[in-house]
Amino acid sequence: MRAFTALTFFLAAIMATGLVEAKEPAKQSRPNVILIMTDDQGYGDLGCHGHPWLKTPNLDKLHAESVRLTDYHASPLCSPTRASLMTGRHCRHIGLSGTNNGANLISRETPTAANVFAANGYRTGIFGKWHLGDLYPYRAIDRGFHEAVVHGDGAITTVADAWGNDYFDDRYCHNGKKTQYKGFCTDVFFDEATRFIEQCKRSGKPFFCYIPTNICHSPYYAPRKYVDMCAGKPNPGLFAALIHFDERVGQLRTMLQSNGLAEDTIFIYCSDNGASGKVASIFNAGMRGFKKTPYDGGHRVPCFIHWPAGKLTGGRDVDQLSAHLDMLPTLVDLCQLQPPENYRTDGLSLKPVLEKTARDLGDRVLVESFQSVVMTKRWRLVGEELYDMSADPAQKKDVAAANPKVVSRLRAALRDVEAKNDTRQQRFVIGSDKQNPTQFTPEQWSERKVGFWQRGIHSGVAGTAPILAEVETPGMYHFSLRRWPEEMDKPIRASARVTVPNGLIGETKTERGRALPIVKARLKVADFDKTVQVTDDMNEATFTVRLKKGDCDVHAQFIADDGKEYGAYFLYVTREGQRRQQ
Repeated sequence: MRAFTALTFFLAAIMATGLVEAKEPAKQSRPNVILIMTDDQGYGDLGCHGHPWLKTPNLDKLHAESVRLTDYHASPLCSPTRASLMTGRHCRHIGLSGTNNGANLISRETPTAANVFAANGYRTGIFGKWHLGDLYPYRAIDRGFHEAVVHGDGAITTVADAWGNDYFDDRYCHNGKKTQYKGFCTDVFFDEATRFIEQCKRSGKPFFCYIPTNICHSPYYAPRKYVDMCAGKPNPGLFAALIHFDERVGQLRTMLQSNGLAEDTIFIYCSDNGASGKVASIFNAGMRGFKKTPYDGGHRVPCFIHWPAGKLTGGRDVDQLSAHLDMLPTLVDLCQLQPPENYRTDGLSLKPVLEKTARDLGDRVLVESFQSVVMTKRWRLVGEELYDMSADPAQKKDVAAANPKVVSRLRAALRDVEAKNDTRQQRFVIGSDKQNPTQFTPEQWSERKVGFWQRGIHSGVAGTAPILAEVETPGMYHFSLRRWPEEMDKPIRASARVTVPNGLIGETKTERGRALPIVKARLKVADFDKTVQVTDDMNEATFTVRLKKGDCDVHAQFIADDGKEYGAYFLYVTREGQRRQQ
């Protein structure tokens, strides 16, 4: 990179003397990229992979026209896959050790795919599920995306999602601002992606469009038409959502064709992990395991790549061992991108095997770092167990005792990867001009106490844990502790009527959220520790604190009349004098 920069300045100096005629640089056409990823869709949840009754005609057509990675692996859970897909790094090498409560944040200095594409003149957009941080500086818009329409946390209706979302006519975060949208979630994400693509076409900019849908993650809802199509089948909401998703993929491809974009767009479809246990039990393509497990059913997923201009077509299988780690380095190669100086990768570029300039990737040893699975084309090391995939693809017979040298070699590879783990604790930033106020929910507590879903807040689950924060700018800060979110405008001690889904098709019902017998509110941050009385008419308990720049742990809690402690389910932190964002 430095050599290139020096050469550039040298040529510029010569041109300035008039000895060399300056010419306009030739415009180089670079392909667009669309990366679509479903959530919790197993390898078997496709018609083309042999599902006994699920119909996915558009994905089947894409399968028939694409280069297929038939031994492609993700991680067995959401955030680890998303982190590796976006960075080309083992998730534990970039500070990510879990899926929630601050453990799913990519270290700040790590560039993402969006950073790489943006630095090379691409417009970047994400539409769907991010799940790598809802607060600055971990949001998608802080990590290289120019346009972002995303739901909160790991699923719609979770504690950090917009209050009251239910898959239909919801609020999603558009470039940092909660915005109301009409329609079913998948329609919103594909409609917004289509709008983004058409804007890029008009501007003449190449684009990187990432569409990580939230389906088919629970809870399972879909428009009525598609639920009716699955009547009498198990998990009708889940499969209805997949059928609808399949239809939207077909519509997106038709749009690309009609806009003259299909030929030079790299179109990628994959999933983030295996199916949930109930779904995997229906059809799992002969694999053992499911989401959250270290066996192939938990992490071997579909991956189709279609690019007519690059001759990645024809319904051709590539059976080489590959993974989410390889996606970014492969795209860097295919699109001829210049990565930034801090770019690193733990993956390989698959370009040689995709383009058939190489027959194989050699005797590759691949580590899935989140659950410490070690793979080769033939072997799988799962904890203390070893499986010979050439003879036992269903992973039924442990052959570790008969192959000690193989076990030793694969354990050594795992140790090499684990030696580079980044165990630093990522902290949430307060006081930045890029986010004001900062709204904390139980998702940002350092321990999970309330649960994953908003119903934990409805029912008033007890428990508290600190928020690990960092003050970016010193000054006076206002901390507002609430039982209910600002948009409800309800007293701390009051019950509240909450709207929740009722059935699979967008119907809702009203339930009464529990009133808690709260008598005190306490804030402890840095060397400040104060408790105030809570009265019946208080919607929030507000504290004003002067904070210095640097790390601080925030303890915000309510205390009931029986001494039981509850975390402040909603905490709003604003720096005094800072412009408030809507």
